[in-house]
Amino acid sequence: MKTKVKAVIFDFDGVLADSMESIIRMFKRTFTESGQAAPSAPAITALIGHTTLEIIVTLLPAGKKDDKELVERMRVNARRIAMEEIESVKAHRGAVETVKWLREKGIKTAIVTNRGRKSTEKALENFGIQNDFDIIIASGDVGKGKPDPEGIFMALGKLDARPEEVIYVGDMSVDAKAGAAAGVKTLIVGKGKDIESLLELEKIAVS
Repeated sequence: MKTKVKAVIFDFDGVLADSMESIIRMFKRTFTESGQAAPSAPAITALIGHTTLEIIVTLLPAGKKDDKELVERMRVNARRIAMEEIESVKAHRGAVETVKWLREKGIKTAIVTNRGRKSTEKALENFGIQNDFDIIIASGDVGKGKPDPEGIFMALGKLDARPEEVIYVGDMSVDAKAGAAAGVKTLIVGKGKDIESLLELEKIAVS
């Protein structure tokens, strides 16, 4: 007998939010406003999906990666700039409709993201779905970001759901790895991926 879907957990960037350009601007500004050379867009996009701190350290020159004062200053700057850039972020096609539909069907919804909480919540407010999630687990709520499954495990506990009752939707390899490690059904969204639009979740969640 097939297990009924009790909850859907979403990644935020690239899944609910069309945020690639704002993320690139955020990291470029973080580096230049901290007195460092701005990394290229391809260098940034190759790391999207990891935590802000991981990306900053990876993109810094070898001689500055261990400068704790600089890294912390850049992390603080990134948090501020993310709040400024979030105003330009739009919801992905089908995101709002899908979340609303899941709620109407009595299916719980959650977010597990490597993004900070404040900018995530601000974007959801701008999308008009700030009250449509049972829980949000953001960077800082767990000890390790994805691909570590800690955030998904925390979500399962708060949702009172077993892995087989949950679908996790992401867009990056870190999402696929985290979902697999947590034992949940994982769908990667994007052209040529498991699903191309969040709207496809409607038939999957109730099939």
